[in-house]
Amino acid sequence: MVLTLLNLWTAGRAWSQTAPVAAPQLYAGTVGEYAVWLRLRPVAGDTAWTGSYYYLRRGGELQLRGRRTTAGTWLLRESVAAAGAKTPAASTGLFSLRPAANGTLQGSWQDAQGRRRLPVTLRRYQAADDVPPLAARISYRTELGEFKVPVVTVPDAAVTKLLSNWFTLEYVTGGLTRAELQQVRAEHRRGDSGGYDGPSNYTVTYNGFGLLSLNWYDEMVGANITGRVQYATLDLRTGRGLSLTDEIRPELLPRFIAACDSSLQRQIRDYLPDFSQRFSGEDMGEDLAGLRQQHVTQGKAAEADLILLEDAVALTYSVEYEGMSHFMFKNWNGAFAPTLTLAELQPYLKPGSPLRRLARPVVSGR
Repeated sequence: MVLTLLNLWTAGRAWSQTAPVAAPQLYAGTVGEYAVWLRLRPVAGDTAWTGSYYYLRRGGELQLRGRRTTAGTWLLRESVAAAGAKTPAASTGLFSLRPAANGTLQGSWQDAQGRRRLPVTLRRYQAADDVPPLAARISYRTELGEFKVPVVTVPDAAVTKLLSNWFTLEYVTGGLTRAELQQVRAEHRRGDSGGYDGPSNYTVTYNGFGLLSLNWYDEMVGANITGRVQYATLDLRTGRGLSLTDEIRPELLPRFIAACDSSLQRQIRDYLPDFSQRFSGEDMGEDLAGLRQQHVTQGKAAEADLILLEDAVALTYSVEYEGMSHFMFKNWNGAFAPTLTLAELQPYLKPGSPLRRLARPVVSGR
C-alpha cells in the first residue's frame, strides 16, 4: 500500500481539535535496530488515531496522527509538532502497522521522502511492572550564581513538569529559602564561609525502567559541622516520589520490617570489630550499648528514604539513643542502611508497585 502525505495531512486537520477520549495503548519495541516507546489512542470512534513515540537513546518526543483502516492497519504520520498543535507540522516519517497473530504490531517505517525503510516490531504492555527501559536525562543548572540544581527530563512533558517541582533550589538545599541562600552568597562574595556551601556530589544509583534514585551531599557549618546526604527516588512515569513502605502489601508489612531489621543487625555485627579497633583503650561502653539497641521499627521504616541500586534496595537509617554525642552522630551518620536484594524484596511488593520493575535488568536503549 502506498502512503501519501496528502491523505494523512487531510485526516490530521479533521481531528486536530478533537480531544482524545480513550486511554492510550502503550507499546515498546524497535524501529530497525533502535529501541522505541510508543503510545496510541483513538480520537473519534475507532478510525482516527493520535499518539507519540520516542527513541530511548535520543529522547525527544515525536507526534503521530493517522487512521486505522477497516482491515485493522494503522497508517500514521510522524512529525515534530508539539502535542495539541492546531496545524500539523511537516511529516518526518510514515508508519504502517498491523496486528500480528502473536499479539505484536508489525510493519514498517519510512522517511518522508520514501528513501529509507525500516522494519517495526512493537509489543503492547499494560502492567506496572511491564514497561520499556525508560530513563531520565539528567543535567544541572546553577541558581543564584553558585548553587547546583538537577534538571530531570523525560519524554512526557507533563511528568517532566512534575519532576521540576521536586528539584527546586529550596528542596535540594534542605529547605533553605532563597532569601537565606542570597545571604549566604553575599557572605561568600565577601570572603566569608557563609556557613553553607550548597549541594554537591550528585550521584545517580539507579536510572532505568521508569525509576530514578538520586542522592547528593551538603553540610552546614556552625558550632559543629553537620554533613548530610539527601535522597530522591521517583517514578518517572508519574513523577511520584516513592516510599518503600507504601509499596509493601499491608498484611506482609510486619515480616518486611523484620527482614529489614535482620539486615541492620548483620551490618551492626559486621561493624563491631572495626568499632572496637578504632576506639581501643577508650571507654565507649555507653555508645556500644546504644548501637546494639538499634532496631528497624515500622516508624523508622516509614520515615526512611528509599535508595535503589542495580541489584538491591536500601533504606536509610539514623542511629539514635539517649545521650548520643554529636561526635558519634557524625561517626554513624549514613553508616547503616538495611538492604534487601531484589529477590528478597519481590514477595513483599503490592501487585501494581512500580518497584516490581526492578526485577528486570537495566538495558540501555539505542
